Amino acid sequence: CHARENAIGFYEKMLYSQKGSPFLEVGLTHYVMRYRLANNEEAVHG
Repeated sequence: CHARENAIGFYEKMLYSQKGSPFLEVGLTHYVMRYRLANNEEAVHG
């Protein structure tokens, strides 16, 4: 999924981790977020 810069903390609490460099989407800074599975693998959503 894509997360706005000011929402990173929310996603991290939901077990997502930030990946890659920031990018602009609709004029706002966003980051790609990946969901962390129980065995430390990552799933791509969105």
